[in-house]
Amino acid sequence: EENDDNDRIVNSTVLFNPLVSSDNHDTYQCQAFIGNRLFDAIRSDFISLNVRYAPFFGHPLIFSPVRINLSETLIVGCVTYGNPDPDVRIEDPDGVVLKESNPTVYYTFENVTYDRAGNYRCIANNTIDSIKEIRVRPFEVIIQGRPDMVNASTVRFEFLSFFTIRI
Repeated sequence: EENDDNDRIVNSTVLFNPLVSSDNHDTYQCQAFIGNRLFDAIRSDFISLNVRYAPFFGHPLIFSPVRINLSETLIVGCVTYGNPDPDVRIEDPDGVVLKESNPTVYYTFENVTYDRAGNYRCIANNTIDSIKEIRVRPFEVIIQGRPDMVNASTVRFEFLSFFTIRI
């Protein structure tokens, strides 16, 4: 293109990848080439690419329902990713927020009783360009066992990104 002063010619090429992903989050620099020759003197300042993306949960390794024995302790973790970091909360079956954090939340069900059974939700959200992005991962807690078969020393971890450690 010819500039306004008509004293020089400026050619430019815009490279655009419509499939930008979170992996492209990095620092870049533009450089000038003519043929195969690099002109070191013609370089841009460094350019940071900040890829913003909606929240998502880690890869599932276990699935709902989460079964726990009566009187045991269950620790549930919701692990999320996103940019900006998502706000995460765990809600009980009535929609009451049990715990919230950013970008991972853990909640402990201590000495579980039958009334703790139900459908819970892990909710992650962030805002990208004034649009609120929300993701929900439901999980069911099932309490099993009889009161005469209680083992209160067992602690179980359930991560809804999902992996389990039983101690």
